[in-house]
Amino acid sequence: MTKHRKSLQLAPILREADIELVEIDFFDTDQLGTFSGEIQRKLSPKDCALAKAKKAVELLGVNIGIGSEGSFGGGPFAGLINWNEEFICLYQKQPELIIYASAQGPTALRGLKANSLDELKRQLLEFPEQHWINKYNDEIIKGLTSQKVIELYLAPNTECPINLEPDLRAMHSPLRQEMITRAGLNLLERLRSKCPICQRVDFWSDSKEFGPPCQLCGEPTSEAKASIYHCKSCEYIEKKDLKTIGDPYYCLHCNP
Repeated sequence: MTKHRKSLQLAPILREADIELVEIDFFDTDQLGTFSGEIQRKLSPKDCALAKAKKAVELLGVNIGIGSEGSFGGGPFAGLINWNEEFICLYQKQPELIIYASAQGPTALRGLKANSLDELKRQLLEFPEQHWINKYNDEIIKGLTSQKVIELYLAPNTECPINLEPDLRAMHSPLRQEMITRAGLNLLERLRSKCPICQRVDFWSDSKEFGPPCQLCGEPTSEAKASIYHCKSCEYIEKKDLKTIGDPYYCLHCNP
């Protein structure tokens, strides 16, 4: 369920899992929170995605709903690199099934600050298809193309500095669309990955075991040693080795 056209990224992917995605827009998902801050999001991104998926099931009277939600900020380099994380939730009412898929990574997307119109034009060239939000006094204008932004600041409206925020709604943010596509592919993989015991889908590694022995001294390194797969239905657990020998670079004994 979305009002921001995420189906353009997700429908072709889910079709490969024989899921026909129907987009509905008669529930205002902005009620759950907006990136621009008018409505504060009170749920976590995962819980928000689940709420949307359940609402789709309720409103359409179907058995399966899809919801998605994204977030910006945080990540492993908080304050240094802007980080985008996208969650997709598949909710099946009967028998109950909840699958969370995700994708995350750094994004070049950022706010713009310019001291002249010429400087603003140069910065806008970095994000040719991105739309923008202009906040001035109590007015918020969303969905501005680069050309519309430039028109706003033509004479006599030449007040500087100019501050813009990226419009992070999916239909206005190509870089976010790429991350949503990656999350959709993760959902497809989870739907195709089945438990070898009970055949339940979403047999996936959500945790890792660390500490393969260092090649030089034999002490545990900080690298991932194995992926742990856990079936949420029959509780079957399977460990798949990633590395049996560790790199001395990641050894606190050899490379303190």
